[in-house]
Amino acid sequence: MPTGEKFRILLGTEEGTHHPLLWFKGHKRDEIFWGPYGLGTPQSTLRAEWLERRSPLDSHKTQRYHVAGYTERNLRFDHFSSHCDGTFHLKCIGTDKPIYVHILRRTLPIGEKSDIFLECVTQTGLIEAYARSVAVRNHDRVIPVPRNRGIQLYFAVAGSGYPLRDEISRFLKPGAELGPAFDIGNFTLASMYSMKAPPAPSRYPPLAGTVVSLRFETTAKSYRNKMFIFQ
Repeated sequence: MPTGEKFRILLGTEEGTHHPLLWFKGHKRDEIFWGPYGLGTPQSTLRAEWLERRSPLDSHKTQRYHVAGYTERNLRFDHFSSHCDGTFHLKCIGTDKPIYVHILRRTLPIGEKSDIFLECVTQTGLIEAYARSVAVRNHDRVIPVPRNRGIQLYFAVAGSGYPLRDEISRFLKPGAELGPAFDIGNFTLASMYSMKAPPAPSRYPPLAGTVVSLRFETTAKSYRNKMFIFQ
């Protein structure tokens, strides 16, 4: 896909409606902007975030967070971005000027020859929570979701010269399906997804919204893990 065009992942219902979940856009050949849509609006709100965790590169343990252990943010979200020098950040819209937070830096720049430099798990609420529907465009990809279900979507981003699609296919988990994959600038994104049942009753009811959990390699020894919820 040419740099500058927007690619969207949509949730498709049994009734034939389509609800935007994530968008991606090439800012330059070696830069990528992306983010979640709001539950009912084109622009989302960064509702809350959890404390960052670090893990060794050879660890494959799932990071678990207490459902009520978040910090309120309530900021208007603009985008996540990865830049050619290896810098990553989250941008929100402030009252007087932009707010840049969670600024990270890889030891190496990113480009066509990069291996995986960004991994994300996105967990939706139930499909009924996504009130805004849109028409499907050329670059959109649709994930069908049954009633009273959500999805867990894993995606990774690497340089276009890295065999990312093959790697995702090789590590496809039981019960998961291959998800959207596309090329944007000098990068490739590939994904897998699985269905998610309604949450069990809990004394700590979860916040409504889209959970975005990131794993980012900043050194040769460790990942930094971050989790947010958007509405």
